[in-house]
Amino acid sequence: MTDSAPSATVTARAVAVRPGSCGSPVHGYFAKWQHDGVFAQLNGLLRRLVRETEGRDTEPSTCVLDSQTVKTSADAPRSGQGTDAGKRIIGRNRHLGCDTLGRLLTVLVTVASISDTAAGVTLLSRIATHPHVRKARMDARYRTTAIEHGARLGRQAWGGGA
Repeated sequence: MTDSAPSATVTARAVAVRPGSCGSPVHGYFAKWQHDGVFAQLNGLLRRLVRETEGRDTEPSTCVLDSQTVKTSADAPRSGQGTDAGKRIIGRNRHLGCDTLGRLLTVLVTVASISDTAAGVTLLSRIATHPHVRKARMDARYRTTAIEHGARLGRQAWGGGA
């Protein structure tokens, strides 16, 4: 690791957690670390280290957006699922924004009935928090709305075959 590589420090405050409302100490840690942004910091640190190991700039300049429809169980509440009409699947969608090495930049989970176009707009808004990302590649399902939104954010976004 070089001198300019980011460092990770877990403070005593970060681990001195009381159990969460469910009574589980594990849930207490998870909730606190999620709230404090520890997972985002760890993900960013690991992404930068992997990119550096691969001989890449530590910050990506291009991202890839894609989604996957996942079936939900029969016990899942109807309010937490939808129907992907194109795939005829009842469930949820995972919308991912990754760098070109496949390292996570952002994720959005929606009911399956939310269109890729609508989710793409949200993903690109989240990607805008990564100032070095200037280009976004996505498949045709994200359509013109998401591509135009990317241009408004100063990102060159294009669709086609992913």
